[in-house]
Amino acid sequence: MKKQFLRMVSVLVVVAALLSLASCKSGGQSTLRQEFVDNGKNQPYSQNVPLQEMDFDIYFKDIINKMGNAAVEINDNRKIVLSNDIEYFENKNDREPALVLKKGTTIYIHDLRSGIMEGYGLWAWPDYEAGWRYGKPLADNYTDIRTTSIAKSYFVKLEQLALAADDYYNQNDCFNRYSPEEFRKGHLLFMDKILYLEGAFCSPDLEANYSRRDELSG
Repeated sequence: MKKQFLRMVSVLVVVAALLSLASCKSGGQSTLRQEFVDNGKNQPYSQNVPLQEMDFDIYFKDIINKMGNAAVEINDNRKIVLSNDIEYFENKNDREPALVLKKGTTIYIHDLRSGIMEGYGLWAWPDYEAGWRYGKPLADNYTDIRTTSIAKSYFVKLEQLALAADDYYNQNDCFNRYSPEEFRKGHLLFMDKILYLEGAFCSPDLEANYSRRDELSG
């Protein structure tokens, strides 16, 4: 009986520890989380609105103002051949993906005229759970990429988008001035950094990759 009680206490301690990481506004050891300042606007992320119901246009102006900070080249090769599958899910707990971009598929990383496209491809929105993103799938033809504003959004694992980011890096010599890790984080966590600096949301993926607020200014 005593062993069962102690085991239950241990489980509750672990659960409590995990819950403390759910928001950058909660207590804990993370300096990045402690330095987060909510903007007080009661925007969707701060209200834990499900991503499928979120109006991301609320954050659009903040994104436009920060566009110049990301590594996008005018002369880059935006047509990339995927070295791994990318699976998109309607819900994170689905056993089967709703859409799969197969290894060897040629996709468009971005629209040449727009550069970074919020919520599309590598720049999917952060989820409340580490390792998951929510956004529009990478398009395998130029017609689709021009109509991403009406495309359906899906959940996708960050680790799979990271492999696509590596493909983008490896298939473009113009990015050699960046380290692979710097390049990867600069794209995949671009939205996370904006949301954090604007006081909108501190994502678990951002906290896993950065220790302090001053590291986000580069």
